[in-house]
Amino acid sequence: AAGCPVALSYDAVRGDLVGRYISALAKGATIFAYGGLSGESDVRLPLIPAVRGDIGLRAYSTPNFSHDPARRRRAVATILPWLADGRVRPIVDRVFPLRGWRDAYARLRSGEQIGKVVVAVQ
Repeated sequence: AAGCPVALSYDAVRGDLVGRYISALAKGATIFAYGGLSGESDVRLPLIPAVRGDIGLRAYSTPNFSHDPARRRRAVATILPWLADGRVRPIVDRVFPLRGWRDAYARLRSGEQIGKVVVAVQ
């Protein structure tokens, strides 16, 4: 909701982005750093605001879950009910037919999408 502090941040950008949103995080919030859209491999975490806000930083990698069958089962068992009941809804930017895969790729390369770019296989 507008004006409410953020308890969980999924950061796909890295670099200095955290410094731009750290003031919006709730006390005790967690940042999951999982991507590198900035082209940088580091996360620059402003230390004083992070310490004062009790902010946690977790590095996340999908292969850590997908290559470990037990972790994958736990993750799927947790996430599927959230998808089914609507607690988690992916944001879809645009859906392309399979024959439009080049356009879908161009959309991704543009960096203008907000949400997922989907190629529908029918």
